[in-house]
Amino acid sequence: MPSSIPSSSLSPSTVDVCRAIVFSISGCLLALPVAAVVRVTQRCFAQGGASDQSGIVYLDNQPLVLLELHALLPQQQPSSQTASTNRRPGSFLIVAQLESTAPCAIAVDEPPTLMELPLSAVRCLPRSYQQSLRGVAQHVAMLPQLDRTISILLLDLQQAMRVGHPV
Repeated sequence: MPSSIPSSSLSPSTVDVCRAIVFSISGCLLALPVAAVVRVTQRCFAQGGASDQSGIVYLDNQPLVLLELHALLPQQQPSSQTASTNRRPGSFLIVAQLESTAPCAIAVDEPPTLMELPLSAVRCLPRSYQQSLRGVAQHVAMLPQLDRTISILLLDLQQAMRVGHPV
C-alpha cells in the first residue's frame, strides 16, 4: 500500500485481506494478487499462430513467456474437477506482470476466481515443501470450509518466472 495513505483512513477490511485471483493447476489452488494480474482471457490458438512447444504464446500479437507451472506442482486430482475433463488443457490465460518484470502468461483449465484472502489465514510453508515447489510458493492461505480446510498457495511470480519456463 502507498505510504501516503494514513493507516487510520483505511477500513479494517482493506488492511485484513488480500484481493487475489485464485486458480487451479494440477489440482493445486494458487493465488496471485490482483495488482499483478494484467488480464484474464480465453485462449485462442488462431491468434498469431501461438505455439506451446516454444514456451511462447501470442496475445494481440504480443509475445508472452508461457510459465509451465504444471511440472513444478505435485499432481493432485480432486474429485470436483471432473467437469473440466472435456475441455482442452490451458483453455484460459492469466497474463501477469510485476513492476520489475516483463508480462508472462499462465495457462489454466478453468476461469480463475476473485477472492479476498484473510491475512490472518496466511501461513509460511515448511522449508522442505518450499524446496519441493522450487520456491514458487513460500506461503499458503488456509481457509476453513464446512467440512474441510482449503489450502491456497500464494504464487511468487518472480521465482515462477525464473524456474517455470523452458529456456
